[in-house]
Amino acid sequence: MEGLAYEEIYTTNYQKVYGAALRVVKNPYLAEEAAQEAFIKAYNNREKLEDINKLAAWLGQIATRTAIDIWRKERRKLIVPLDDLIDGSHKAAIGCNGVDKQVEELISHHQLMEELKHLAPKLHAVFMMKYFHGMKEVDIAERLEISISAVKSRAYRARMSLKKRLSQKGSTLSTS
Repeated sequence: MEGLAYEEIYTTNYQKVYGAALRVVKNPYLAEEAAQEAFIKAYNNREKLEDINKLAAWLGQIATRTAIDIWRKERRKLIVPLDDLIDGSHKAAIGCNGVDKQVEELISHHQLMEELKHLAPKLHAVFMMKYFHGMKEVDIAERLEISISAVKSRAYRARMSLKKRLSQKGSTLSTS
C-alpha cells in the first residue's frame, strides 16, 4: 500500500467498499460512514497488508467488519431512544421475552428507517445528526450554518412528523 497513491486506492475501490458496507447496514448514510472508517482503518494498518494483489479483498473485509460494528452501535443507540423519540419517555418492554423484544426493536428500527425517507431534507439532516450521530445542537448549528433555535425547531418538527406518520401506519411503536 506504501507504493500506491492513497487517492488512487480510494477512487478505485470506493464503490466496492461502499457496497460491502451497504449490504450490512442497509442505510446509505451509515454505509458511507462505514466506508470512510474502513479506508481510515486500512490506511492506519497498511503495513499489515502482505500482498498488494489482495488489496480489494482486504478493503472489503475491513468494510464489512466496520459496517457490522456501526450497525451494532446504531442498533444499541436506537433501541432506547426510539421510544423516547416517539413519546418522550423511556419505557421498558413489559411482558416481552428477549427474542420478542429483539424482533420488536428490529421492526421498529426498520419502520423508523422507512419513515425517515419521507422527512424534508432539512429535517432529515438535523434528525440524523442529533439522534443517529449523537451530535450536540451547537455542533449541528455550526455544521449546517444555522442558529441553535433552528436546530431545536427542526429536531422537534422531525420528531412530530415521524410520530404522526408512525401512528397513522399503526406502528408497533408505543405512541401513548
